[in-house]
Amino acid sequence: MAHFALSAGATEARLVTPVALALSEGHALLLPQGLRKDLRVVALQELAHEQRYGSDVVEFVQEDIGFEPATLRCEIAVVPPARPPTLPDVGRYVVAEANASGTLFGDHGKLCEYSDALFRGHRADELIHNEIALRVNQQVMTQSSGESLQSYLDALRGALVSSAEPSTTWVREVIRRLGHRGEDLDTLVSEVIDDIANAEAVVVSCGALFRSLHAQLSEAVWQQFTRSLPERLRPSFC
Repeated sequence: MAHFALSAGATEARLVTPVALALSEGHALLLPQGLRKDLRVVALQELAHEQRYGSDVVEFVQEDIGFEPATLRCEIAVVPPARPPTLPDVGRYVVAEANASGTLFGDHGKLCEYSDALFRGHRADELIHNEIALRVNQQVMTQSSGESLQSYLDALRGALVSSAEPSTTWVREVIRRLGHRGEDLDTLVSEVIDDIANAEAVVVSCGALFRSLHAQLSEAVWQQFTRSLPERLRPSFC
């Protein structure tokens, strides 16, 4: 598996809403929108020499700018136009589609930007929901990597359920990682845990992914997937 690591200054490498840039017909590479144009061009030129797009992963290394240093893995999707897509093709495609929409990543750039001032003028639960969306994406990518449609859907279902019911320990760690060190930490954790809108927010955060899945899957597979979700997590358009 080939990797391309791109490391840049904080102002250039900050991860904001990812966008899909076409390498060629049927190929999409996810690059952070915040990168300078010349850096994006260099990245494209380097990756243009790779021929194994179906399995390659691009790693973007983010410097520590108030958020834990992180390596986000973005799959390069391949849906060859010369033949109908296979199930693994579809699995990779919907991952890339969701990433390109920026929905699963949430407003990650905002989380980085505000650091220790994250909770001034921003609702804590809103920030947690963004982090939950990022967590869902990471879990799905780690557990399935688009190897098969069924493994992708199984990983997505598990990530959705666990993220809709976050543990106290996990929420506390997220809040600390976002820079909050106040004495009201436990109160803030309780407010997030007790927020009845949390499960609904997970579905809203994944709305673009659900729409992409709905468009790509057969009706039978789509119905099977949605029926396997707890009722509170099912997309509103099911």
